[in-house]
Amino acid sequence: MDQTVCTTGFFDSRVLDRRGTIAATDLLVRAFTADFSLMSSLQGLVFNTLDLVPPVKIMFARQTIF
Repeated sequence: MDQTVCTTGFFDSRVLDRRGTIAATDLLVRAFTADFSLMSSLQGLVFNTLDLVPPVKIMFARQTIF
């Protein structure tokens, strides 16, 4: 099998993951730099959810670590 075909196939298969990670990172940056009291409450809710619901925390960690 041609190495170029394998490489192209790999990159094509990673498109959705890469876009999702970029969108999540952008959302986090925008959320944590916003200066709204409602946003502060939402941030606390998100962190508490990550702490209290281990499957969500694991899913989030897997998405951001790779």
